[in-house]
Amino acid sequence: MALAQSNNKKIAISVTAGIFSPDWIYSLGARRFYVAGLGYMPLPWDPVFQKHWAAFVQALGARYDGVSVVAYITMGGPGRHEELHVCSGLENTKDFMARGGTQSWTKAAEAIVDMYAQAFPHTPLLYAYGSPIADPSSSVPFSAVTAYAVNAYPGRFGIKSDALSPNTSPSFWPSIYIPTLSLSTTVGYQMLQIFLGRTILGGTLADALNLGVSNQAHFIEVYDQDCTDPQEQSTISAVNKQLLSNYP
Repeated sequence: MALAQSNNKKIAISVTAGIFSPDWIYSLGARRFYVAGLGYMPLPWDPVFQKHWAAFVQALGARYDGVSVVAYITMGGPGRHEELHVCSGLENTKDFMARGGTQSWTKAAEAIVDMYAQAFPHTPLLYAYGSPIADPSSSVPFSAVTAYAVNAYPGRFGIKSDALSPNTSPSFWPSIYIPTLSLSTTVGYQMLQIFLGRTILGGTLADALNLGVSNQAHFIEVYDQDCTDPQEQSTISAVNKQLLSNYP
């Protein structure tokens, strides 16, 4: 925080649970859910997990809400990582559905929004787009949570997509809703991958960044390897100035 303040920079905070949850949560009684190929996580509606995650979020807010350099919080808890994906295959999805499925997940994701909204009354809140089931085209659970949060906390809840690339489709769910929400709340992107001066997915880092700007993102998270690449400094600087001009 002090480093950001001394250099006139902003910070985004994201703390994940999911497959990075500590082992002691299971010792206290949370049930393990296996994410194929990745490890175990507590399901977000597990009552033991919810109890201790709520306490953590409250402590996080007590420490960082209202700090001037904190631009937004990417909320964790409903997904296996920062994004809200949970399952990683068809068998995984069958197990997920048998243990509560999208209905339980939606209620839990909404409850976690409420946790963060109470803990961070002065800080924009975001979810990173992702479907809990193993179908990347399925936006239904996420869109239901988004509708709930936008209505419950207007001007405070936004979304981001961690999949910005030069060929991000305009029909991709976040590409439709980011500009819709941009007029009222903080929204943005994270790059899909590292460029290091290469042409990837039909374009360059500049192409991807310009696409994000044109889609009315307030911010774009770029991987540190590109941020420190001398070849990309002019591109990043130009886009940074444009974003600050659009959304100071």
